[in-house]
Amino acid sequence: MLSLKLIKEVLKEVKYFPHHAYKVTSGRIKTGVYPHKKFTFGPHKKQYLCWFEPQKITQDQIIIFYHGGGWTFGTPEVFSDRAKLFGALGYPVIMPSHRKLPLYSYQEIREDLILTLKKVYEILKTKGWLHKKIILGGMSSGGNLAGLLLLDHSLLADTGFSQSHFVGALLCGAPVNLEGMTDSFVLANYAGKRTEKSFKEASPMHHLSKELDKPILVVHGTQDGLVNYQGTADFVEKLTPLNMATTDFYTIPNGSHLKAVSWAYEDNEVRNKIISWLTNNFMVTKE
Repeated sequence: MLSLKLIKEVLKEVKYFPHHAYKVTSGRIKTGVYPHKKFTFGPHKKQYLCWFEPQKITQDQIIIFYHGGGWTFGTPEVFSDRAKLFGALGYPVIMPSHRKLPLYSYQEIREDLILTLKKVYEILKTKGWLHKKIILGGMSSGGNLAGLLLLDHSLLADTGFSQSHFVGALLCGAPVNLEGMTDSFVLANYAGKRTEKSFKEASPMHHLSKELDKPILVVHGTQDGLVNYQGTADFVEKLTPLNMATTDFYTIPNGSHLKAVSWAYEDNEVRNKIISWLTNNFMVTKE
């Protein structure tokens, strides 16, 4: 199942490891950002979300941002530098966890997406914030989950939310088109065989059938060794005519998978693009 092609693609990422690999997984250590509050939504130790609330809230929206890690690794705490950046811009940030591979797969993670939304609705109701809209976001495998929340309307049933609550999406190095992915143990463990129903359901590309009207920013490097660039380009090509708002595809020339998420710890062109996108579409101030 692990093809020579995938091995070659992964090796592309290796050359970026000295600069990016530690930083991309050390948000908690490097930034000192910790959850304002932690809420559980199930009995498993990974069924929780972290609520990051800046001292000064200046924006009207809330950001729900899913961390990456191949549906296998990572926690909101470790990737908390993402919350630090958004919090500095005045956004409350929710970073959910979920049950992980290899013991759990798409069906359980899908259930955790639903349970997360139910918990978020409960929190917002308690705070009197149900009027606030939500910007979805995610990096790598987390971008896949954010894409599913945006496009798979069946996930919203009985959560209290409707599609109108979501006003935009940020997808970084995300496997939004599973058909365009190279075969791997991780992909098979997550979504099943390509012929199975679960494989289609786990791919945001599969849910692109209805018009939507939400600004979407997709960030991807042309030399991504983990998530094929062309698969994402195909997703954007199908999405663009369906989206009445702007679909912005920010391509990083010769960019790696890790480069697509480097904005969390580097003041670089990717970060500038994301801040510009947030400013132009959502922000009520430019502090």
